[in-house]
Amino acid sequence: MEKLKFLFCVILCIFVSLTNAQADRRTLSIAVGWDKPPYVMSDAQSGYEIEVISDVLTILGYEAKFIPIPYGRSYDILFNSRFDAVTTLSHKVKIEGVYLSSVYIEYQNVAISRRALNANIDKISDLAKYSLVAFQNAHRVLGFEFGEMTLSHKQYLEVPDQARQVRLLLTGKMQVIVMDINIFRYLHNQIIPQAEQQAVTIHPVFPINGYRMGFSNEALNDEFNEAFAIYRKTKQFLRLQQKYNLHNQLGAAQISKD
Repeated sequence: MEKLKFLFCVILCIFVSLTNAQADRRTLSIAVGWDKPPYVMSDAQSGYEIEVISDVLTILGYEAKFIPIPYGRSYDILFNSRFDAVTTLSHKVKIEGVYLSSVYIEYQNVAISRRALNANIDKISDLAKYSLVAFQNAHRVLGFEFGEMTLSHKQYLEVPDQARQVRLLLTGKMQVIVMDINIFRYLHNQIIPQAEQQAVTIHPVFPINGYRMGFSNEALNDEFNEAFAIYRKTKQFLRLQQKYNLHNQLGAAQISKD
């Protein structure tokens, strides 16, 4: 009987310890833009960016709960009890009361036209000659020159659904689109069968854009930066880039026009 009592106490202690450990593992609510594969997919449940953030927060002992929102709202959200952080923010847009992390992901935005158009686009100002559709907030994050150009552009449009951008281009309803090269290649392959794909020209007129996490808590931001600095040197980080076949990510080679 005494042995049974002792065994019961041991099991009880183990159960209490595991319960406390789970309780100590805090869940962070993170606002993330709508699907933009291969970075964010399946209602923010998978994708390269989702996995990177999850891995880094796991190092810190946190679990991430991703809440999809329109990307256009990312810069306007007031941090409250609902969100601990927001993904994919640019340092070019100032937000009061938000602590921006170091760069954890890079997007290579480009202009893309159908090759049949024979578009002559070597610099940002050349985009003014063509009907143009970009992602939400492009006028805010792609630099002053691009933002100024969009103010007077009569055929400029921003849409939240990037698959729609690709369709507008391939159907000829818009002459040029502006989006990340990895997103375009993924969506192009998803929307159009390989045998039916139209030839396109890539115009690399934008510099690489580094994006950051935005935290409501400065200490948490500092923790994220320290953990990411360690994580980016791991094999897991390299495997993720290979898994999603990313063309340009934190130092990868520059893209070509074809």
